[in-house]
Amino acid sequence: MNEGHTVKIMLFGKEHTIKSPADAETTKQYAEYIDNLVQQISTKIGFPEPTRVAALALLQITHELFSLRDKLERDDKEFDRRMRSLIDSAKALVVEGGVQTEISSDLFKKE
Repeated sequence: MNEGHTVKIMLFGKEHTIKSPADAETTKQYAEYIDNLVQQISTKIGFPEPTRVAALALLQITHELFSLRDKLERDDKEFDRRMRSLIDSAKALVVEGGVQTEISSDLFKKE
């Protein structure tokens, strides 16, 4: 079993060596994102208390995650609605007859 990669990252001005199951570049990208966020928060609140900054960064990242989950759920529902509409339209064309019926019949023939 792969224990992961050892990676050196910078967080809140300090270097840390960690093991990560993700590849080193991905882990560094994650750490850079977090480090940028904690630096922004630290600057914004005016004092670099690491525990408070870390908590605020976690809350921000969690907010982003939940927002993306909500958007994905809305997009999935919209996709399902559109697919049902397309299927209903296709069924209506088959029922109307004509060329569409012949083409549709060919598609659904069992060989």
